[in-house]
Amino acid sequence: MACSRGFLAVVVDSTVERTDREEVRLHVRIEEGQVTRISTAVVRGEKETGKVFEKLQGKPLVVEEIKKAVDQVLNRLRNIGYAYAEGDVETRIVQDQAKLILHLNPGQICSIGTIQIVGNAGVSSKAVLRGLTFGQGDQFGAQDLIDTQRQLYRAGVFRSVALGVADSVRLSNLVNVDVRLSERALRSVRLGGGYDTDEDLWASAALAHRNFGGGCSN
Repeated sequence: MACSRGFLAVVVDSTVERTDREEVRLHVRIEEGQVTRISTAVVRGEKETGKVFEKLQGKPLVVEEIKKAVDQVLNRLRNIGYAYAEGDVETRIVQDQAKLILHLNPGQICSIGTIQIVGNAGVSSKAVLRGLTFGQGDQFGAQDLIDTQRQLYRAGVFRSVALGVADSVRLSNLVNVDVRLSERALRSVRLGGGYDTDEDLWASAALAHRNFGGGCSN
């Protein structure tokens, strides 16, 4: 849509024309008008991290691009300890010029609090903790949660891995992390059978045993 590319003053005019053959023709006229550009993009609350938002200045007013820039700013804050960083964009439009103000509220720098592991039956909690890229007391970093999720999943022991933080500690500087796991079978047997060209029956079997950090039970 034109408005998603910075054209906020789009005019759409349509007329209906009836032909001799009892058909109807629809004529649509679209005038995009002047593109609305971002005249200024300023950040209040955390200037250094917000530089990516300031680069919007001079560009067309596109909602998706503004949201992407805000997400990048918040992600950078969350990666350096501000677990509950928030941002709100104030927009002022005069004619074809837009002024954007990003109000940031970084909050406190947070550390990792408790780490709760759920869903591990065949793998010990100690083994899972050894597979984390962070530990209790470390400075919080959102990217660490993503890296840990990938690392645990790539071990081949778990069917699914999900990490999350509890909103209940939002006013604290400690972030409690939940590690929710769904295990694969530690031992699995695959059987196969068929006939070759001589119609002799053949069979195959494979046994797989996955061991994660020496913490799997027998």
